[in-house]
Amino acid sequence: MNLNAIKKDPENRNSLTEIETKLSVLRDALSSLSEAVSLLQSMKTVETNLLLNHFETNFPENGVVFQSAVKRYEVSLVKQALRASNGNQTRAAKLLKLKLSTLNAIIKRNNIKFGEYF
Repeated sequence: MNLNAIKKDPENRNSLTEIETKLSVLRDALSSLSEAVSLLQSMKTVETNLLLNHFETNFPENGVVFQSAVKRYEVSLVKQALRASNGNQTRAAKLLKLKLSTLNAIIKRNNIKFGEYF
């Protein structure tokens, strides 16, 4: 049976309309998620550049505690991802290419509260 024959049947036409509507919603969601990923990537680049520029021009004479700097950057990235995903941890984990359980562990370990990233 070809597509035109399916479209002529009223029952199939309604089903096709529903499918087309759902596909449209999915396309919009994918587009929004792609925009969020782009935003997060640009924010990450800006954050990295600011951090590196700060250390290049103002590197402390007595040095820096590496793990402390890494932790600050990690917390900053998580907050940015949460902000970009409007607090949705599943989407934030996808933006960071982390497992949700890993993101949750970072949030818990660093005591990141809901309002801190908005």
